[in-house]
Amino acid sequence: MRKTYRQANDWHRDLDPGSPTTPVIKVRRDASHFIAGGLWPSGFRLFHNGGLPQLERRRDDWICEILLDVNETEATSAPVRVRIHLCHRNIRTVREKYWTPASAAPILVAAADIGGLELPPSYLVWWCKGRTYEYAEMMSHIQAIALPWFAEFEDPEQLEAKLMGAGLPLIGHATAIELLLTECGRKAARAYVEKFLADDAQFQIEVGRLAMQPRGKPLPEMPRAASAAFLYRLL
Repeated sequence: MRKTYRQANDWHRDLDPGSPTTPVIKVRRDASHFIAGGLWPSGFRLFHNGGLPQLERRRDDWICEILLDVNETEATSAPVRVRIHLCHRNIRTVREKYWTPASAAPILVAAADIGGLELPPSYLVWWCKGRTYEYAEMMSHIQAIALPWFAEFEDPEQLEAKLMGAGLPLIGHATAIELLLTECGRKAARAYVEKFLADDAQFQIEVGRLAMQPRGKPLPEMPRAASAAFLYRLL
């Protein structure tokens, strides 16, 4: 059974202490294998990340990950949460100019509970007793919510149009600028800054502070959007 929560840890209140209907280790194994089979045609492969089942797909520079977090609890139903991660292998080259240290610039674009893609954003937990229909419902939700979100990033023209329009869930201004610089070029990134940030007073203050620094030496504590706009001359 799927339940929706407003806060990340609200699901704890629904724990039903007792002997698990199905051992947690079996729920973790069966759920991951069932979902991996369903997502195989979409290019996902099953791995294990520190014990967590991880479904991963690599296309060009994009890395899409779906993690199943099955909590180790003594409860009649096992709480299963689904997390999504999106990485871009080349976004690091944009971030290196203002990350400290540059070698630590990450490739992560976004990470969240799958409920973060819904309106309003939420946290989802599947309470599983080892029934196949529970895994099927989880897989269907991933296919309906997560896969279309991953697909939004694959075509640079579509990505630019989305970011310049209504935007994309989990993508803030800083990440949008970095993605446009990486996938679409400085012209697209500059258009984004002019449309969404040029009239923002706080943003102007941040860029002004950076302008007082020697070029190429951004302030480590400054927001990424201002750092990117300043160093890539997007204003």
